[in-house]
Amino acid sequence: MKKWLAILVMVALLAAGLVVLTPGRVTAQTTRHGGWADSIIWSLQSDGSQATAAMDAGTLDMWLYFYGTQATLSAAQQDPNIGLITVAGSTEDMLFNPAATNATAAGSIFNPFSVREVRTAMNYLIDRSYIAREIYGGAAFPMTAVESSQTPEYARNPVFFASLEAAYPYNPAKANSMVTEALSRITDVAFSGGTWQYKGAPMTIQLLARVEDQRHQIGDYVTAQLRSIGFTVNEQVINRATANNVVYRGDPTGGAWMAYTEGFASTALTTWPDTDPYYFYCGGNGEPFFSVNGGTYTPPAELADACNRLLAGQYVSVGTRQSLFQTAATQGVEDGVRVWLAAGATFPYAKKGIAPFVYDLAGATWSFFATRTAQKLDSGGNKIEGGQVKIGNRAQFVSPWVPWGASGFSFLYDVLPRYDFVDYGVFPDPHTGLYIPIRSSFDVTTNGPIGKLAVPTTAYEFNASAGLLPGSWNNTWGHVKSGTQAASKVVFSFTFGQWHNGATMDMSDVLYAISLIERRDHGDVHAKDALAAEFGSQLFAQVFKGLEVIDATHLAIYTDYWHVDPTVIAAVADAYGQVFPSLSWDESELALKTVFHDWTRVDQVTAEAESREALDFTKGASIGFMDREISNANVTVTGATVTVPPGFDSTSPFAISQAAATTRWADVQSFRTASGTYSSSNGPYSIFRIDTSANTIELHNFAQYPYLADHWASLVAPKVPSAALTGPSQVLTGLQYQYNLTTTFAGSAYDAVTTSFILVDPATNTVVASGTPTHTGTGTFQVSVNTAPLAPGAYKLQTITVGAEAAVPVFSTLSFTAISQLAYFQGQFALAIGDANNRISTLQNSLNSTNAQLTTAQSTINSLSTLLYVSIGVAVLAVVMAVVSVAVLVRRIPRRGGGSGGGEESKGPEEI
Repeated sequence: MKKWLAILVMVALLAAGLVVLTPGRVTAQTTRHGGWADSIIWSLQSDGSQATAAMDAGTLDMWLYFYGTQATLSAAQQDPNIGLITVAGSTEDMLFNPAATNATAAGSIFNPFSVREVRTAMNYLIDRSYIAREIYGGAAFPMTAVESSQTPEYARNPVFFASLEAAYPYNPAKANSMVTEALSRITDVAFSGGTWQYKGAPMTIQLLARVEDQRHQIGDYVTAQLRSIGFTVNEQVINRATANNVVYRGDPTGGAWMAYTEGFASTALTTWPDTDPYYFYCGGNGEPFFSVNGGTYTPPAELADACNRLLAGQYVSVGTRQSLFQTAATQGVEDGVRVWLAAGATFPYAKKGIAPFVYDLAGATWSFFATRTAQKLDSGGNKIEGGQVKIGNRAQFVSPWVPWGASGFSFLYDVLPRYDFVDYGVFPDPHTGLYIPIRSSFDVTTNGPIGKLAVPTTAYEFNASAGLLPGSWNNTWGHVKSGTQAASKVVFSFTFGQWHNGATMDMSDVLYAISLIERRDHGDVHAKDALAAEFGSQLFAQVFKGLEVIDATHLAIYTDYWHVDPTVIAAVADAYGQVFPSLSWDESELALKTVFHDWTRVDQVTAEAESREALDFTKGASIGFMDREISNANVTVTGATVTVPPGFDSTSPFAISQAAATTRWADVQSFRTASGTYSSSNGPYSIFRIDTSANTIELHNFAQYPYLADHWASLVAPKVPSAALTGPSQVLTGLQYQYNLTTTFAGSAYDAVTTSFILVDPATNTVVASGTPTHTGTGTFQVSVNTAPLAPGAYKLQTITVGAEAAVPVFSTLSFTAISQLAYFQGQFALAIGDANNRISTLQNSLNSTNAQLTTAQSTINSLSTLLYVSIGVAVLAVVMAVVSVAVLVRRIPRRGGGSGGGEESKGPEEI
């Protein structure tokens, strides 16, 4: 089931990739080349509330960071002038130093995180939901594994990731037990008086917490959690400069730090993040404690094997890849060097000053496309050509501006302005995560994963090995050996154009970039600086099998690399941005002269270890050193001995002519005079001025850029579908139930999606069922849930929907209660009895009411009878009295005399 689910999702994503492999442009509305603005000004703005005020006032158009407090975010949400974009591209973690302390430090310092079980326990000690809810105010969500729930990788394998998350719930009691068991085995370690002791003194954890954002609060929280299980913690609140010096460039064995509140920015959505496990768990980010970077810590063999095989594409099927990724993700959580905490952020822009622009569904305004596609609005809200885009950056000039080595452009704050003036060959689509052409269209042929292609003997490879004489290097192009094989062939079609200094970019720049990868990985440059090759170049050097120059703009590259997604094969053949160069061969070779003459080193870590200057093409002492290479004639800029790179002299199959080289060096010097830098690149904007004192970067539109300003207009509106799930909220176990899923975009039914579902038991947070909904119509699906295996209780049904044109997963959730059939019928019987009892009670009440009424009536009758009897008695009495009265009256009447003469007159009656 899982395998077929992965295959279906993969097929859908690849189909989407074929649709957008070369993004379609809308009908041209402009003749303007380069960017929309005349200039872009990058300035330092470290405060979110001040950034909001500046955007309200119109003095800032974009602030390229997320709000550091819930109060500033809430204020922005209520501000009608501020537009907000919420994505999952910002991830937070705790970096635990796995290196044991050195012999000197070990006299008094013990690093508990050098014990793997202690690091594993941190997954249980930290409440990720608390961090997302309380520290980020609900603007982030918990993250346990190397990929968050908002990534295509999670959507590809939701059952695995949900189960992995369930395996590491918040359980401080378990964490305490694990720590106790692990440390109790360590010599000189004891638990006494409620605290952990080392050699009789409190074991103190040096925890570094970044001051600039919520990582300060994360540091406070983790400190409290560590203290709750007996650790003494020295929490130091530091800035990025200190973090860079101590964590990423310092000695990891000296005890200066043991835990660090780390954060990463994903500037681009990645559909197939095969490099992530190596980058985060096996040293790809350049941390000095990893053995691959010269440190003492080596990851477990199973983890390292999975990381390296994923990095090199050494698998034969989607299922094998999925198994490797599951191993890397599982082992990475258990190894605990990085304990993931939360992901998610909300980014602001001035919506009354900036028209809709291209943003990335993971990186938002951190996208390669965002600021280069920014267009100003006039006071009436109309789009204009020209003007000045003003961007606030939370920090400026943190890492060296050099495109090579692990430390070059290693901080987000330096990468973001670089995106405006540098083009890549290929780069991830901001909505699907599949690699698309920027300046290198591609056609991929592969016989992988098992089959091989024969590399023709006419193909070339670069020999960067050491020569016979001490200190010499071959640095020559030669034909590949007969019988050389490769898994894949990529034919690039380059859109060259001009460098910012006016020189014409051509195939010599690409071929030089390839030769330089070899030299930095294992040649003369590597001999001066072992960290000169970043992992993209290391991978290319490992899999590169040869090249063929087809014509002036087409190049075939053979690699022994295969991937389920052909666009990733193209990205590897581009060395993730190194084959299509961001610097011309002349500027690059000039900078390397300062390395060979021991003024500089490519990587900052090496430079500091040797007390030298870190190479930088735009500022600092490096500029003076490069000036000196020309003024001292270490670089010859004209004449018969004009400087060309190793491998490109007159005997080379790719010789650079004297005339071409002379022109190039003249252009280099002209740009140095105009911009103050040796960084004439190839993007839509060029460097005009860098002012480190004012912390500003001024970029000007490059009118000779090969693309029109609206080149990426088709990518402005991402097509992220909406999903709604409906169905019963109560079910009987043992029966089949249907739930309905509808998918829409912009209010209309939308069918270009793949979808899956999982059924989760919230009590244990385990996945109890999964599958694929049945497509029943345009934008309608049916989820069939078999309740036979379910125990009575509450459940959560969740669908994961991925659009073909926007690869971020969309979740729809419905909760229901499952009850057993026996319990149901018992309940129904109880309801029936209750209903009957209610009816009987009602009848009894009615009867009682009737009886009461009868009683009242009888009482009335009795009252009337009494009244009647009284009335009769009164009447009888009246009659009797009347008779008596008559008798008395008769007695009192005088008798009448007759004939005797007159008598008395009559008298009226008397009152009796």
